[in-house]
Amino acid sequence: MATALSLLGDRLAGPVLFGAVLTACWIYLVNGAGTGMNVAAMSTWQFPPPLDRPAHTIHWTIAHAATMVLMWWIMMVAMMLPGVGRQAAASGRWPGGLRFCLGYTTAWLPFSVAATAVQAILERMGFVDGMTMWSASSGLSSLLLAGVGLYQMSDAKARALARCRATTDTNGSAASGLRNAVSCMISSAPLMSLLFVGGVMNIYWIVTLSAVNLAERNLGSSRLFSKGVGVACILAALWVARVSA
Repeated sequence: MATALSLLGDRLAGPVLFGAVLTACWIYLVNGAGTGMNVAAMSTWQFPPPLDRPAHTIHWTIAHAATMVLMWWIMMVAMMLPGVGRQAAASGRWPGGLRFCLGYTTAWLPFSVAATAVQAILERMGFVDGMTMWSASSGLSSLLLAGVGLYQMSDAKARALARCRATTDTNGSAASGLRNAVSCMISSAPLMSLLFVGGVMNIYWIVTLSAVNLAERNLGSSRLFSKGVGVACILAALWVARVSA
């Protein structure tokens, strides 16, 4: 009986911890991710969001930059971690899955630092609104959408996605999580750049991109799906160019 309970505990501990981390991340995002701003005010169903208007500028301090890095990191964990459930489960009992997830999530921290730097540059150049954190430039929006669309249909995307979906390491190590995260970054980082189009803290945009990422990771016909997303992005780029003409 005790052995059975121990095995049940091992099987449940991983999913419970996995769910708790994801829940905490989403609660953090919905409550403003430490920015002190209302997520509802930074979210819109409108596509594209209001463009070509004077962008608000934010004074970037070390504290603000650190807040943005943490915001990006928690957001990447919330968006990307659901896709690795299969790989984490293949890592054996929950300690192995935990090590895999720790390696996976830690790898997104350097990405978050880079994303924060890009955000600061785009805000300083007036391409991204510092308050709403969405694109204030139709040119930037069209360029990002078209570029992501082409990448989604490329062989490079297909290869990176295949490596991202692979479950070759069943030992459950932080190194295997790190390697998987790198493949996922190559596969999904261009897609994540669309946060600058719809809004870095636009909850509707975050949920949509999260769903796309999860579908890519788990659909059997993921390459066809990725190409479909690519076509949608190119059409969206043409739409943005048209409505802003």
